[in-house]
Amino acid sequence: MTIDSKTPSRYAYTCILLLLSAGLLQIGCLSTSLSAVKESRLRAMWFWHTEEMLNSDSGVEEVLSFAAEQNIDHLFVQILTEEDGDGVTQISDPSGMRAFINLATKRGIKIHALDGAPEFALPNKHDTVLSRVQAVLNFNETAHASERFHAVRMDIEPYVLDEWRLGGASQQGVINNFLKINQDIADLIAQNVNPIEFGIDIPFWFDAQDKNGTYKFTAKYKGKYANLATHLIRMVDNVGLMAYRNKATGPNSTFELSLGELKMADQENAATVFIGFETILPDGDGIPEKITFGHLSNEALNDAVSELEAVASEYRSFNGVALHHYKSLKALVEASDNGTVDSL
Repeated sequence: MTIDSKTPSRYAYTCILLLLSAGLLQIGCLSTSLSAVKESRLRAMWFWHTEEMLNSDSGVEEVLSFAAEQNIDHLFVQILTEEDGDGVTQISDPSGMRAFINLATKRGIKIHALDGAPEFALPNKHDTVLSRVQAVLNFNETAHASERFHAVRMDIEPYVLDEWRLGGASQQGVINNFLKINQDIADLIAQNVNPIEFGIDIPFWFDAQDKNGTYKFTAKYKGKYANLATHLIRMVDNVGLMAYRNKATGPNSTFELSLGELKMADQENAATVFIGFETILPDGDGIPEKITFGHLSNEALNDAVSELEAVASEYRSFNGVALHHYKSLKALVEASDNGTVDSL
């Protein structure tokens, strides 16, 4: 597995603390070291409206300019695929996508090829999923270095399926098949000549426990018994953790909900973790106010990001934050700038 070179080691933090306690750290050195630590935090953003962007004369520039303004250095971009004349799955509008990635690369932004749907967890969809992953790999093979996807990214969310909601053996079957498709993707990527990361998006509760401390979602996979989050963390290069709350720390906060995955990823020396924040407007039961900044302000969001980074940086696996998503974040920023947040 690859670990982004921008991820700071815990050794750096330890050295700073030791030097401070000994009174040996010069102010200039402290400023430089802490600045380097701060700059190492990544900021990602989900982007779902790819066709709209590529078909607009100004779409690409608008998206990349906004990303740069918001210090986004990783974009999770929904891919579009189609079949060629031989029935082989390929990336739609490959020239447009190459041009987009090339412009993003020039601005220091890495593009993840995002795809996913709940039914991707079902066995009858696995071949389709793998064909789309192969399309990304084929795309990269024929592209210049500056035009390649940085990662394959899956946002499958199998818990939306009726088969999951039935519980019992039906749910366990979904869990097992969900693990299988992710492992199959990881294996396919591992065979690729050009290095590319594999990331997935998961909810914070895949390691949830009942009142007796027993994990709710478990499986024996490849001879090892573990909760669902642990299995996935072992398989991939990074996870986007949907630990959506509109407060960074404290009880029932984004950080508290992320702790299990951060600790597990550290313990396994495995995947790195992007911790997610939601910016969609609340709509009652679907998007309750407590999970989003959509009705608050961009300042409140940025304060929460900084607060989270300050505490999560203790963990080697903490990669940075991921903001969901482009259109809602853009609306929040514009409303905050115009002083119209309350009218959203």
